[in-house]
Amino acid sequence: MFPRRWNLFLVPLFACVLVSSAANKKPNFVIIFTDDQGYGDLGCFGSKNIRTPNIDQMAKEGRRFTSFMVASPVCTPSRAALLTGCYPKRVGMHQHVLFPSSTKGLHPDEYTIADHLKGQGYATACYGKWHLGHHPETLPRAQGFDEYYGIPYSNDMNHPENKGKPRVKSDDLWRDQESAIKLWNTPLIENEKIVELPVDQRTVTRRYTDRAVNFIRKNKDQPFFIYLPHSMPHIPLYVPEDAYDPDPMNAYKCVIEHIDAEVGRIMKTIKELGLAEDTYVIYTSDNGPWLPFKNHGGTAGPLRDGKGSTFEGGQRVPCVMWGPGRIPAGTTCSELMGTIDMLPTIAALTNTKLPGDRKIDGMDASALLLNDKARSPRNEFVHYTSRGAIEGLRQGDWKLLIKQPVQRRNQNNNAKPREPQVLLFNLKEDLGEQKNLAEARPDMVAKLRERMLALDAEITKNARKTWTTDDRQASGKHFFILSGQSNMAGHRPEEAFTPAVEKALGKENVIVVQDAKGGQPIMQWFKEWKDPQGKKNPGSGKLYDQLMAKVKPAIKGQELQTVTFLWMQGENDARKQLGPVYEGSLMGLYNQLSKDLGRDDIRFVIGRLSDYDMANKKYPHWTMIRDIQVKVAESDPKFDWVNTDDLNEGKNRAGKPIKDDLHYSGEGYKTFGKRMAEKALELIGK
Repeated sequence: MFPRRWNLFLVPLFACVLVSSAANKKPNFVIIFTDDQGYGDLGCFGSKNIRTPNIDQMAKEGRRFTSFMVASPVCTPSRAALLTGCYPKRVGMHQHVLFPSSTKGLHPDEYTIADHLKGQGYATACYGKWHLGHHPETLPRAQGFDEYYGIPYSNDMNHPENKGKPRVKSDDLWRDQESAIKLWNTPLIENEKIVELPVDQRTVTRRYTDRAVNFIRKNKDQPFFIYLPHSMPHIPLYVPEDAYDPDPMNAYKCVIEHIDAEVGRIMKTIKELGLAEDTYVIYTSDNGPWLPFKNHGGTAGPLRDGKGSTFEGGQRVPCVMWGPGRIPAGTTCSELMGTIDMLPTIAALTNTKLPGDRKIDGMDASALLLNDKARSPRNEFVHYTSRGAIEGLRQGDWKLLIKQPVQRRNQNNNAKPREPQVLLFNLKEDLGEQKNLAEARPDMVAKLRERMLALDAEITKNARKTWTTDDRQASGKHFFILSGQSNMAGHRPEEAFTPAVEKALGKENVIVVQDAKGGQPIMQWFKEWKDPQGKKNPGSGKLYDQLMAKVKPAIKGQELQTVTFLWMQGENDARKQLGPVYEGSLMGLYNQLSKDLGRDDIRFVIGRLSDYDMANKKYPHWTMIRDIQVKVAESDPKFDWVNTDDLNEGKNRAGKPIKDDLHYSGEGYKTFGKRMAEKALELIGK
């Protein structure tokens, strides 16, 4: 589906399985990459509270890496560095994290671990949190993976525009595990299609593992690469019922111990299939712990600070690598290494060369895996802030940080600018970064500052572009779904709508599906509709199913450039007091369609089929319905509302003044259809 020059497969938490080359068989790789796990959150890294017997066993049979760095203290840049072997700024992915409203992502022309391994005949898969772009052009199958199953961004982000997130304390979310599906609207994607909205986060860690285990079994006779980036322990925290402790003080502990149990399933599968000596498993985290969340965050152990910081607690992460017969068992490596070194290291372990058409920052550190006497090829490491600004450099045991002052709100522009904070540490003697040696060693400060700026200047000069929606090649047809319009002859908005869009776009480029069910309430379309008392209607969604029976055949085998849903509200929803549920039903209907069509870019145009005189007691709540429509339309740039307040003028179909009549005139309906077309064309940029 996505032609690529390169192909690869990666797995979160950096549990990477590598296969032995001694028997002329290419090694398998499994990278398990957790989200926001701290340096001190494994038994083998000193935790006294969290039990991780399976990862601890990996360490007994493999090697701990105690000076293992990620290239950013936050999610998106860190993941870009792991896959590409580059500092995030070199690939344009350095400026904090992506959101559901973001219009960019990792460029598909970048060369990833998955690209490299797929090019050698590996089966590649990604199961878990991606966070390098949720658009189809930037999802894993565009980056070298054969298949993908996971959450496209952080598990505290809502589809489609990150609106409506619950303002609930973390402890209360933990106590109410059903909040995973009641309060969040986070999507689960398979390949490029939304398959669950909202995703049940209680079971997602286990489901990622199910996929990984099945993939290993299916590909046991060929080399494979699994990138398993777990969504947890990023907040909000959820676990299956059998791993749940209702005490919120144990929330983080439960999540890590659940992840450990799932790692155990992967390790057991590898061993049972006789693949241990042909596989490398790497377990690590994307950045340090999210300390402000206390019992929902982790600990950095002896390190200073956590996620979002360039202190060691933000970027030094726990790492265990396992490869029986190749990686010395029960050993510890304190040499400097990082996720940016994984691409060239994996290339070396497979005895293959990387392409020479681009510069990367990673180094071949394979000797650190295979030889307990080896020294690191890396002597320095550049530190960028979570926003991508240059802030520090480590060189040997020395680390310099130059922290710019934080701009305060309402700060007097005429005030004297504050000086940056200059910090110098000797990490060999002061791992916790408590003793600032900047004043005692100005020579070292000057040396490291000069080198830091030179390295950043080179990266900045040669930085490559990200993919953006502006790069999208327009192709395919424009699909319009008209639902709820009038079923009266001569009073159908689609009679004006369809010619208008066909004229603007070309008849051959347009597909229109119509559903003439005038006046019916929204509960006939929204399957999960409930009345203000929380009672469901047995017929909920009946008309939606009829609509989808028309939609699916109409688009089968078609490439769609855009999809626009036009909801023409009838009068029946104004009969009763539906204000408390109408807004949620309208958004629920949109999300229902997004899931069924597997798209997160559907445009939504909302309008009213009818009007009424304020004295008409038959429909006393029409003004409330109108106001809610406007509110929903203003909540998302992909939404809009058609104003028909002026269409109660003129004459009705009986030739009488329309002032007190329920319906617009025939001409009024044509005007309505034209206005719907104008809004739809505006939303798709035509």
